[in-house]
Amino acid sequence: MSTQNFSCLSPKSPALIAEIDKALNSLEEVAEALLASCSNRPESLDSGRTWLGYVCTFAVVRAMLLDLMLTNTELEVLKDITVFFGIFPKNIALVYLRDVVTKKGSYFKDTETEKSFIGGLAQYDAQTGSQHVSNAITLLRALSEKVLALDGPLDKLEKNWLQKYSAGLVDIARSAVLDLSDFSPASEEEEEEAIQVSGNGAARPQVTVSYDTALITNKDSALSEAIQELNKLVGLNRAKMEVSQLIDFLKVQKLREKQGLPKTETSRHLVFYGNPGTGKTTVARLLARIFCCLDVVSKGHLVEADRSTLVAGYVGQTAIQVRKVVQQAVGGILFIDEAYALTTNNAMQDPFGHEAIATLVKLMEDYREDLVIIVAGYPDKMDDFIHFNPGLRSRFNKHLHFDNYSPTDMMAIYKGMCEKSGFVLSPEATSKLSALFKELHDSQLRDFGNAREVRNIFEDTISNQATRLASLNDPSRNTLSTIEGSDIRSG
Repeated sequence: MSTQNFSCLSPKSPALIAEIDKALNSLEEVAEALLASCSNRPESLDSGRTWLGYVCTFAVVRAMLLDLMLTNTELEVLKDITVFFGIFPKNIALVYLRDVVTKKGSYFKDTETEKSFIGGLAQYDAQTGSQHVSNAITLLRALSEKVLALDGPLDKLEKNWLQKYSAGLVDIARSAVLDLSDFSPASEEEEEEAIQVSGNGAARPQVTVSYDTALITNKDSALSEAIQELNKLVGLNRAKMEVSQLIDFLKVQKLREKQGLPKTETSRHLVFYGNPGTGKTTVARLLARIFCCLDVVSKGHLVEADRSTLVAGYVGQTAIQVRKVVQQAVGGILFIDEAYALTTNNAMQDPFGHEAIATLVKLMEDYREDLVIIVAGYPDKMDDFIHFNPGLRSRFNKHLHFDNYSPTDMMAIYKGMCEKSGFVLSPEATSKLSALFKELHDSQLRDFGNAREVRNIFEDTISNQATRLASLNDPSRNTLSTIEGSDIRSG
């Protein structure tokens, strides 16, 4: 495949075209394999190339229809793509294409063909360790971006649509992996070694996979964007400083390596100390992107896990389960929340947690060149966890601290939620919220949820506002968007 056949796409953006070219070349062969093995493939498709062609065509048409105008240049692009993939003949007239798009616009909004393709690739990647879904999302985003830019620089509406479209593709991939029964059963030998100790059986791990790096086309700019996103987060000053120091260290290591200087061997793994709702998972996702850009890991995805993900219902099966979750995280970050749930003082009472930790320590060594593990949780409990096993203590020697949000931070988070949802605070509501956030912060309750608590307060508030306004006849826009003091719960 080559985009040299896309005559209308090529003149202005050689870097973007190179990205499209690369993705096309990597996807045609795997599309054939995927079509042959996919149980939910569309019946009308006769080849993987045609499948890929339809997915690309749908993406292009959606971008074309965004401004409700069809230019001849856009139709020429559509002709290039559909002819290239063999969907339409070479002599197809633009007037016919215009007729197809305008009269069957709803057909191109159907996402099933796209879902089956992106979801199938995500499952294929999870089984093989490849990253074809990243290439596919990059391709569709790049094609859409190129079409949107045909009439000039992207405006705010087009940029927002492109971001939402890309995020939707990532969600499709993530959902497909969550639904995937890709954790194969143990071998007969492993089954024979397993000793049943409960009637529940080994639950299939339910992991959350974030493919944020699917949108990376330039590592330098992606690194800058990730750092900017980190710095824009509310609060977290100590964690931001510690991340900045870590990034500086990694950058210098890359420079030393380019100069042929010896590589400094250090542990890659991290401990996140912090109470719930302090942004630990958000920072972990950003770190996955940052580490990918700095070549610490090859893919930069994030796999979220906890005890329920790692521990099976049989002695002997937990090691198998941990191994499979870790293998899914290779190339990125494995984020284990409340990792101390794996430990107790008595191995006889909890053989599963001890087995999980022993396996984890071994796999950290086996995959040390392309895996980062982050363990997170309450500060005091994390200290106990790290000192539970000498192997953990020696490998987790980098620490990030996530302090509770201040009242000012909580107000900023709340106002951000209001802005995003189209609400404004009255002076009385602002004053009442300030007092509430100070009271919550000063109480220092162990189970205080920080940003999660702010989210709960916000949802309670808009629910109270709805109750207050429901009986009004035709309230004004200002009334509907204003949060009053009476809508705010008391401490």
